[in-house]
Order: sequence, then structure tokens, then C-alpha cells
Amino acid sequence: MPKLDQHFLENEEVSSLFAALADIKEEDSLIELGPGKGALTKRLLEKNPASFVVLEQDKDLAQELSDKYPTLQVLCGNGLTFLQEENLHCTKLVSAIPYSLTEPLYALVLDKKIPFCLFLQGRNFYKNHLCNEKSKWFHFVRASYDIEEKAIVKGNSFSPPTKVSSSLLTLKLKPEQSTNEKFLAELFSRRKRSCLNALLFSLVETLKISKKEAKKIITDLNLPPKIISKKLAAFSNEEFFTLKEKIPPLETENNK
Repeated sequence: MPKLDQHFLENEEVSSLFAALADIKEEDSLIELGPGKGALTKRLLEKNPASFVVLEQDKDLAQELSDKYPTLQVLCGNGLTFLQEENLHCTKLVSAIPYSLTEPLYALVLDKKIPFCLFLQGRNFYKNHLCNEKSKWFHFVRASYDIEEKAIVKGNSFSPPTKVSSSLLTLKLKPEQSTNEKFLAELFSRRKRSCLNALLFSLVETLKISKKEAKKIITDLNLPPKIISKKLAAFSNEEFFTLKEKIPPLETENNK
């Protein structure tokens, strides 16, 4: 009986496409989050990455993978906790993401700036947030990553079947960002701070200006008090856009 919100990929065609899109090189440091029964793991292991770690929360499945692939590094526990490690080295992250983990995983990807991600995830999040300019996630994720939907995977590709279709997505870290994109990335990294504090230090870091100059910019924004004192992580989409619409086009001295 599946547990932990588990739906196991059983479609060989999708598994093959997934492995091809991962485009594993011998120098890659690969992490697979939630391998389940290992439908993708075997194909990825055959690519001989420099390192390969799989993170599985279900202890029974973790043991099965360890027994099946003795050379594979299998860690049992909360994969999101592992991804928070300060010295994490990962060039590629792959995962069939349970819907409940989508937002926390994307937050970690943005924090760690993982160069390449390949996700099989609920299509609703892709359509409602990553393709929807009215969602804060659209702006935060696309400020740092180029996103492409490679396939739509039907629910009957999983066991038990999912009620909704999934998207197979690639996320590639942008080699270059506009100044406003850099600012959004800095702002997201400070989302656990108050809006005032996050704005201050994000402006200083992005524009390479003094705190005095940054405070002047913030004062000129004339933001409502209830927004300026609130933590960014708690912002609704509406509050995010109240803030975003106030931010002028930003330029560093080098770009003027």
C-alpha cells in the first residue's frame, strides 16, 4: 500500500525520456529525490555520473534500493533536509515530486542555485504558477531559471494512477540575469526577513550602493506600513505585486 503521498512511475517510455533529458555526464554530481522503486534510478546509474546520491524517505524502499544497487549511495530520511546542507554539491537534481513538496523544493532550488533540474511534477503547479504572471512563483523562479515543459504525462503512467496529469520540466540556471532579475533573486533569498530588511540588503547587494542610498529608494517607494513590516515569505500574490509594481527598472553603474 503506497504511503507518504507515493505514486510510482511505471511508464517505460516516460522513464526513457526522463533519463535522456537528464543528459548525465561523467563529471556530474547527481541527486535524485524520492526514487521510490527505482524506475529512473537504474537508467541514471547506467550513465556513470561522478557521484550519485538518492534520497528516499521510506525506509523499506531505501533498503530495497541499497540491496539492489550496492554501489549506490542511498540516504534514508527527509530529502529536503539533506538539500539544505551548507556544503551541498549538486550539478543536477532530478525528482518525481509529490505535490505537497513542490513549493518547498522550488524554494531550495532557488536558494542553492542548482545548475540543472529535471522535475516530473503536478501540471497544475506548472500552469497556475510557473506559467501565470499573476503568481509570485512565476517571477521568482523565472528570474533565475529558464523553464521548458518537455512532456505531459498522464495519470495512468503511475501506480496508483494520479488524478491529474504531470509535467516533465527542465530548469536551467540562467548564465546571465538582468539587474531586476538579480534583485528578485536576492529578494527571495531574504524572504524570511521583513520586507524592509529584505529590500534594504537586496538593493545594496544588487546595485552595489550604500545603505543610505538604498533607504532613499525604499522611502520613495511609499509602501503601505502593513507590507513594509511583513515577512516576504508570508506575502500573498496580491501583496507581492503591490511591492513589485513599485520597484522601478534597476540599473547598476556599469549598466547605465
